[in-house]
Amino acid sequence: MCQICGAEVDQSILYPEGWSATLDHVVALSRGGNHTPENTVLAHLRCNLAKSTN
Repeated sequence: MCQICGAEVDQSILYPEGWSATLDHVVALSRGGNHTPENTVLAHLRCNLAKSTN
């Protein structure tokens, strides 16, 4: 499940399609977050990109 929109993530859809799976950093790396399992969640590429513009 995408942790941003709540919809299912189809892992057969590959990058760069908008519905492909990505890792979203809960606390952005640029804001001091770590690249660890505790700081990452599953998200659609399009949701992750839209979040980063807000």
